[in-house]
Amino acid sequence: MATGICPVCKTPDTKVAVHYEGKDFSVYYCRRCGDYEISRTLEVMLSSRYSNPKLSYALRQRFDSGIQNKLNSNNYKDIQNSVDYPTTIAQRVDKMLLFMYNNMQLTQNGFSMTNYHYSLFGIDNKTILRQVIKYASEKYYIKILTTFSDGDAIFELASNGIDRIEGILKANENNEADEENMQKTKKCFLVHGHNNTLKNEVARFIEKELDIDVIILHEQPGRSKTIIEKFEHYSDVDFAVCLFTGDDLGCSKNIDNPTKDDLVLRARQNVIFEAGFFMGKLGRENVLILLGPDVEKPSDSDAINYISTKNQWMHELAKEIKAIYE
Repeated sequence: MATGICPVCKTPDTKVAVHYEGKDFSVYYCRRCGDYEISRTLEVMLSSRYSNPKLSYALRQRFDSGIQNKLNSNNYKDIQNSVDYPTTIAQRVDKMLLFMYNNMQLTQNGFSMTNYHYSLFGIDNKTILRQVIKYASEKYYIKILTTFSDGDAIFELASNGIDRIEGILKANENNEADEENMQKTKKCFLVHGHNNTLKNEVARFIEKELDIDVIILHEQPGRSKTIIEKFEHYSDVDFAVCLFTGDDLGCSKNIDNPTKDDLVLRARQNVIFEAGFFMGKLGRENVLILLGPDVEKPSDSDAINYISTKNQWMHELAKEIKAIYE
């Protein structure tokens, strides 16, 4: 394998595989940019220019994320702009601190940057390197162990730096939680049987008291869909409430000569089926079941939390729904 100068970041002694088998591209194995393919046209164009730190940064970020980079003259600017390039010293310092925090075992006895790290942190030259180290030191994010004449240094992560990164990580977690809540539909699917009184009571309670839209399948337009198609179409909701009311009677077939006393109240088969569908789609914690008086629970369902309609079901239902949005 030959060596050459990386056309993107100008790192010398970069390994390169040149392909002539009818394909107009080369493969570079750069310490700074990572592995990437590049068309001959773009390779010639970039080789005649200065180092491109933004493209180098994007290639490294994508390479470390497992994305294959294949550059040509039509897409290289899109790849260059596909990641946010750090533009301030503070942003570069945060990236450096995060790397040190995530690689504590490698950096706890002293850390000094290489070309690989320059690309990770968006450091274009020695001037920016000195500014990054100076800023981090003045903020007491790092403790300098040794300095060099070119402005580089060996340093370790200080307690202020750890606090800084843990604060950022915590803020990111809170932002992700806020975004998840913002994506909530504020919709509920009401699965029901033949008890229209309870159906209407539950629907109006959720809508009026909790300000959540309730979807009842037969109230929605069919739009020439089959029942199952219509069901799937309207199932994009935050949670489902399933009414297990005593609409059917049944017993085990193993009972010899069953009498009326052997029959037990059961929920409609479609209600049980739809409850299972929503448990698979939304998760068991987002499916709430109201169990009517003396209604038999489906077998092997002890892990499911049932709300009995014998008790103060409105209070219990409201509590469970509010927990979904917390």
